[in-house]
Amino acid sequence: MLNDTLNPLIGIDLGTTFCSVAAFDSVAPADLRNNRGTGSAATQSALLYNPDQNRFEVGDAAFFQGQMRPHHLVTGVKRHMDSPIDAIDIEGRKFNAVDLSAILLKHLVETHTNGAPGFSPRGCVVTVPYYFTANQIKHTRDAAEQAGLILVDTLAEPIAAALSVALQDAMRNINANWSHHALIFDLGGGTFDCALLKVTLASRKLSFQVLSVDGDARLGGLDFDEALLAKFTELAQAQLGHPKTLEFASPRLELHFRKQHLEAARKAKIELTEVEETDVAYNYLAPGVLTVRRSDLESALQPFMPRIKAILDRIMAAATEPIEKILLVGGSSEIPCIRDLIRNQYGVERVWNATDPGLCVSRGAAIYAAYKENPANFGGLQIEIGMVTSHAFGVRAQGTFQVIVPKGSPTNKVFTAHFRPATDFAPKFKLVVLQGRPEDPVAQLTEIGAKEVDIPAPGPRDAMRFEVQMSVQDNNLLNVIILLQGQRLDGEFGYA
Repeated sequence: MLNDTLNPLIGIDLGTTFCSVAAFDSVAPADLRNNRGTGSAATQSALLYNPDQNRFEVGDAAFFQGQMRPHHLVTGVKRHMDSPIDAIDIEGRKFNAVDLSAILLKHLVETHTNGAPGFSPRGCVVTVPYYFTANQIKHTRDAAEQAGLILVDTLAEPIAAALSVALQDAMRNINANWSHHALIFDLGGGTFDCALLKVTLASRKLSFQVLSVDGDARLGGLDFDEALLAKFTELAQAQLGHPKTLEFASPRLELHFRKQHLEAARKAKIELTEVEETDVAYNYLAPGVLTVRRSDLESALQPFMPRIKAILDRIMAAATEPIEKILLVGGSSEIPCIRDLIRNQYGVERVWNATDPGLCVSRGAAIYAAYKENPANFGGLQIEIGMVTSHAFGVRAQGTFQVIVPKGSPTNKVFTAHFRPATDFAPKFKLVVLQGRPEDPVAQLTEIGAKEVDIPAPGPRDAMRFEVQMSVQDNNLLNVIILLQGQRLDGEFGYA
């Protein structure tokens, strides 16, 4: 069953700017190519709304058509996964990120088939940023189920990438014994994940123990494109004599200009990873051409470098052993100044090369799907993943964030706290759960959900003592149990 080409197990990297799909075939993951358009293994995370037919075009064709209809084009949907409400506006119509992600996921499964008719995956793993909050992960799972996929599980993107690369090393000789500390540096189109792992092969067991994790759910290639677009304005002043401030006759024309030139910035960013300079068509007052140099890209990205460096410093503070391997993942990790930051700090000899930084996440997800179905499929090799929490979980109590599950705690471990109702003879007890970094006073705490239970026999406040048990699963979803005098109270935890 493992090499069933029509009903395989697949892994999906649901990216902010690009998506990819892989299937596990006997001994290794294989990229599934898009059977529409370019036939690439990567598909643009773009949707183009057709108001006349009330439907969406999806993928590469939608993105390129959207350059002429930017007011109907939606990109970066993943950045809205923290909100289930209709947060995306298209010409006055409201859409939510779960619905749009479901459309995108369905398109990926329908088109990444390698041309095989009757293709229908029997299960899939969808990856999420490790630094996603629990409700963002829940919304991603909702999107997969809404798309009609058989969801095996979700998996953190840095773990998927590490699994893809480490399995190759392990399968060369599963009887070998080795261990190293690895830094997974995953900088993609919209999110940045950094994870410190201990990866070990011993006694035919490949294990991944997460030691520390950090990141930024709103840092990536989209931000770099915006910064380079702003740099275009500076260059247009110097090279074309354009004004410092751009003015447009209407918001619609301004949007059209921005969308077209953001795409030009994205292409220039990619080209400047290989060449020192490139020419960009720039059409404001009149058609013109800008010469953009790699130094211009580095200047545009300079404000982001302290944010990246601070995350690296925080995660390295948890390192008790020297870093021996560094895995660079995501398209933005290939930008020269980003690579130089890593190589200058840790040494070029430590870079643990992935065969393709943009595809190793979906490959790792396909491996995980196959292992979850039947561990025996891996020739006697066991795979073990030890996860920790990416954020602290707790509640707001007396105006402060009271932590129940500290950041960096092992998953599946139960933590306990005790509370009393707010008033005497309260008929209900409600617990609002927050997630965040309590050690950072600037970091915003996220309300990820709530659980409310009926009190069977309301009484004086001092007589009511609730025990709250919290644990975080390997997929970073939350379990919350409320007990009163040892009796478990019914009630579902509702994600925000």
